[in-house]
Amino acid sequence: MKELLPHIEKGVQEVLGSLGLFLPELLLGGLFLVLILNDLVLGKRYKNSSPLIAFLGILLITGLTLTQFEHADTVFFGGMLHLTTFALLLKVLFGVGMLFVIAFSVRDFPIRHNEKGWGEFFSLLAAVLLGLNLMAMAGNLLMVLLSIEMVSICSYILVGYTTRERLPAESAMKYVLFGAVCSAVMLYGISLLYGLTGSLQLNGDFAARLADADTLAVGLAVFATLAGFGFKLSMFPLHFWVPDVYEGSTNSVLAFLSTLPKAAGAGILIQFMHASYGFDWAVWLAVLSIITMTLGNFQALWQDNLKRMLGYSSIGHSGFLLMGLAAFSQTGEKAVFYYLVIYTLANIGAFVIIGLLASILHSENVNSYKGLGFKMPVVSVCFVILLMSLIGIPPAGGFVAKFLVFSAAYEAFTVNGSALFILMLIAGAVNTVVALFYYLKIPLQLFLRKSEGIVVMARQHLLLKAVIVTLTALTIFLGIFPEVVMRYFEG
Repeated sequence: MKELLPHIEKGVQEVLGSLGLFLPELLLGGLFLVLILNDLVLGKRYKNSSPLIAFLGILLITGLTLTQFEHADTVFFGGMLHLTTFALLLKVLFGVGMLFVIAFSVRDFPIRHNEKGWGEFFSLLAAVLLGLNLMAMAGNLLMVLLSIEMVSICSYILVGYTTRERLPAESAMKYVLFGAVCSAVMLYGISLLYGLTGSLQLNGDFAARLADADTLAVGLAVFATLAGFGFKLSMFPLHFWVPDVYEGSTNSVLAFLSTLPKAAGAGILIQFMHASYGFDWAVWLAVLSIITMTLGNFQALWQDNLKRMLGYSSIGHSGFLLMGLAAFSQTGEKAVFYYLVIYTLANIGAFVIIGLLASILHSENVNSYKGLGFKMPVVSVCFVILLMSLIGIPPAGGFVAKFLVFSAAYEAFTVNGSALFILMLIAGAVNTVVALFYYLKIPLQLFLRKSEGIVVMARQHLLLKAVIVTLTALTIFLGIFPEVVMRYFEG
């Protein structure tokens, strides 16, 4: 027993020393409890108190995260968590994105007038943000599994968090079943990796042991584990859930679901790639990138429902993210993070606009937007700018994002000379043109079709309009001044 005391004392000291680095996550846990108690005590009397507490709490926690950059590249809790610069940037992105989601949710009719109440909704947002932060910092395969499951379970509830309608219930069930299968396959892959390496730590020793293992077994283990990341990234062949789940979910949930988990999936995949650098990531990710972007964009061509269109579009964007990841370089990581920032801002903005217009038109079909551009000029112009960003047209930030991704892929080609990278670049260019066709359906209906007598009150929805204008302005600003984001990767 006496022999164990020094080890116990060392472990306790390590845990206590790690608490300072874990403070934002501790506060998120506290915010989750506060929101639940507030809903029980004050929720019925002061309905707006829950979103206000959630917004101010996440704003404070995001500000605290900004002070942690001096502790970048720190491993704590015995290697379970790794506070890299990329992880810190993702945590800031999660916080900022969640602030916009909360502001949108306050005016999202299906959430505000939900018969289940809406206090629990904001406590779930705090819980899922905690899971996203853990995903970004995960340095151990056990933490990878736990953080992904935490995000997944909260996401399942959020998808079904609406009135008792058939479509949302079906969407939530499909999401749960598909997610459960992916989690089971990932768990099997993790068990294989543990068997091959004898370790769960994603570090240099893990990579060295993996390099000495049987190639076929390593490939099976890596691809099985990749199921969990691919599910969050909605990449081929784990993308089938996207259109149905998007169509049945509320717009505020989609503003979250289509952006932040995707960013967390990209972050955790980068960490996993570094820990298994002996695996031929470049070839496989290039193949997956080509298939994913092509399937997503070509299927989006035939959609008139905006949610399904943006669902397939998000699959296409996952393909572009994989293009940057396939480069497997610091340039590629920079491009991926910038792409995630711009995509998050533009996609959240697009879903805010869809939600706003759906509350007026009671339809999410693109053909119902006829002539609306002249009755709601500010919102319509912002919508066009955000779509330009998603396509990759200047001066919106999407142009710089795609340019950086293409540059990273071309740099990888010059290094290894693989013709697969040239094929990936050609596929990226073709898919960008394809995206132009289905995105331009929306401006065509807004400005070039005759109105159908819709009456719009100019002073309605001021909060949502403020969110839309802010997101659009940020997209343009970061397109003109990308160094605001990229400077964090210097040195």
